[in-house]
Amino acid sequence: MSFCVICKTSTAEKLSTVTEVGLETLRYACEVRGCDDICQFLDSCPDSLFVHSSCHKSFTHPKEVKILKLQLEEALCDRPVL
Repeated sequence: MSFCVICKTSTAEKLSTVTEVGLETLRYACEVRGCDDICQFLDSCPDSLFVHSSCHKSFTHPKEVKILKLQLEEALCDRPVL
């Protein structure tokens, strides 16, 4: 049974196969978001990778990923040096 690697469910929404370009976008979003479980799954080189289109769009949306990355960078800069 196939499932979406982002939400980890199989719903009525159609699953799409992730392309090579989509895989790189997904990997980058995972790294920024700190989703180690998805990164590890991607590193295991699965034969096929499925996502819901809505999950992929919201998870990898460039503006959202950029904002999150900036917030994380600011948080790191605000941490006191030990």
